[in-house]
Amino acid sequence: MDPRWRNGLIAAAASVLAVGMGTELAGGNLAPAIAVALLCGCLLITWSGIARPDTLLLGFLVLGYMLGNRGFAQIAPIPGLPILLFGEIGLAACGILLLVRSAMRRELPFKYDALNLFALLIILVSAGRMVVDFPLHGFVAVRDFATIYYIGFFFIAQDLVRQDKDRRWLRGTLTTAAALLPAVIVAFHAFTDFFIGTLTLGGIPIIFIKDDLAATFALAGVFILLEPARAQTRLLLWRWVAAGASLLAGLALLSRAAVLGLVVASLWLLLARRFRVFKLALVAGPAAVVLALGAAFVTDTPLNQTRLYGFVEHTISITDFDGRRAYQNIESADSGDNNRFRLVWWRTILERVMGDNPVFGMGFGFDLGRDFASIYQGVGDDFNVRSPHSIVFTILGRLGLLGCLLFAGLIWAMGRRTLSGIRSLQTDAADAAPGLSLWCAAWVVMVSAMFGVVLEGPMGAVVFWSLLGLAAGTPLAKKAIAQEIEPSGRSQTVPPWQETPEPANR
Repeated sequence: MDPRWRNGLIAAAASVLAVGMGTELAGGNLAPAIAVALLCGCLLITWSGIARPDTLLLGFLVLGYMLGNRGFAQIAPIPGLPILLFGEIGLAACGILLLVRSAMRRELPFKYDALNLFALLIILVSAGRMVVDFPLHGFVAVRDFATIYYIGFFFIAQDLVRQDKDRRWLRGTLTTAAALLPAVIVAFHAFTDFFIGTLTLGGIPIIFIKDDLAATFALAGVFILLEPARAQTRLLLWRWVAAGASLLAGLALLSRAAVLGLVVASLWLLLARRFRVFKLALVAGPAAVVLALGAAFVTDTPLNQTRLYGFVEHTISITDFDGRRAYQNIESADSGDNNRFRLVWWRTILERVMGDNPVFGMGFGFDLGRDFASIYQGVGDDFNVRSPHSIVFTILGRLGLLGCLLFAGLIWAMGRRTLSGIRSLQTDAADAAPGLSLWCAAWVVMVSAMFGVVLEGPMGAVVFWSLLGLAAGTPLAKKAIAQEIEPSGRSQTVPPWQETPEPANR
C-alpha cells in the first residue's frame, strides 16, 4: 500500500477513536480510555519482544485479582455487558491464541501427563453435564459452570511458559504482586472509605480486599518471594523483608484455611530440606509478638482482644467441630459457629447427592444452599450463597462421586509432580527451587479452597489455575535453570521469529 494512503487511513482511524474516547470521557466513562492505553502498552511491549500478548494479558489478570481482589473481580470492562468480566474476556482471548498457536505447531494444547489428563477430564465431564443443565437453569448454570471453565487458565499458562521470556515475565508478575500485597492490605484497612468511595471505576471499587482470599495470596506469596526465579546462593534482602511482611499480613487476617495451606506447603519444603520459610518464621514470629504486645500497651487494649490472642483462638478453633468452646476475642467469637455452619451445609449436600444422584451429582444451576437454608438456624429466606465453602463439596454437589474421583486424581497428580520435583532437586543439588516454590504456593491456595470460597470465583480461580500451569511448565532442577543463563550472566532472549518450538505431542 502507498505510504500516503496507509498514513491517511491510520490518521482517520485514530481521529475516530479519539472522538469516541473523548465522548466517553466526557460522560464519565473511563473504561474505553483505560482499555486503549493498556492495548497500546501491550503492543509496545510485544513489539519489543519482551513477552507475547497473551502473556501480558494473563499477567495483568493475575496482578489485578491478587491486588484488587473482589473489587477487580466485579469490574465490567464493557459497559452494558456485566457478564463479560476481565476473567471471561481474558480466558476467551488467551484461549483463542492458544488454539491458534497449537494448530500452527500441529499439536494438541495439552501435555500427556496425569495432571493434564485429570484437568481435561473434569472439563469434559462438566461440559457433558452442562448439556443437560443449561436448558433447565439457563444463565444460572453458566454462572456455576465458571468453577470449571476457569481451569482453562491452567492450559494457557502451561503453554505460555514454554518460552523463557514468557516464564520470566509471569514469574516477575507473581513476585511483584506478592511483594505489593501486604502494603495494599494495610492501606485498604487503614483507608477503607477511600478505596470504597473514591478509588472506583464505574461506581465499583478497583480494590476491595476479601480477607480470607487476601490471606491465602499473602501466605502463598511467602514461598514465591523466598525462591527467586534463577539459581543464586544469596537471597536479596528485599525478598526477606517482603516475605516477612507477607507472612505477618497473612496471619494477621486470621484465616484458618490459609494457615492450614501454609502448614501443608511448609511440610513439602521440609521434605525437600528447604528451610528458608522456617528461618523466616523464627524471626517474624517473635517480631509479631513484640509488635502485638507493644500495640496493645500503647492503645491500652486488653490482651484477650489483640490480634495475637485472636490468632491463637482461631488456631485452636480448627478442632472445635461442634462449636461449643467459648472464645474471648471479638474476632474469633463466631469461630465455633462457622465450623457448625460448614459441617451442617456439607452434610446436607452429601445427603442430597447420595439420595438423588450419587454418580453425576445435582448439576450446574441447582441451588446447593436450599436444603441448608431450610434447617440451619439464623439463615433466612434471603440466603443466596451458592458455594458451600469447600471446592470438594462444590464438586460433589455439581458432579457427584464421578467429579470427586476426578478432582481427587488432580490432587494426587499435584502431589506426584511435587514429589518428583523434590527428588530431582535432591539428586541435582540445586541452590534454588523456583519450580518447587510455585508448587508450594499452589498448595496453599488448594488447601484454602477446601475450606472456603476460593476456586468458585475468578478472583481465586484465575490466580490458582495460572499458578498451577506456571508450576507445571517451570523446570525444577538446577541444570534446567542454568540453561537460561549465559556464562556472562546475561539472560538469553530469543527473538520471536527465531523461536524453536518444543517437539509436538502427537
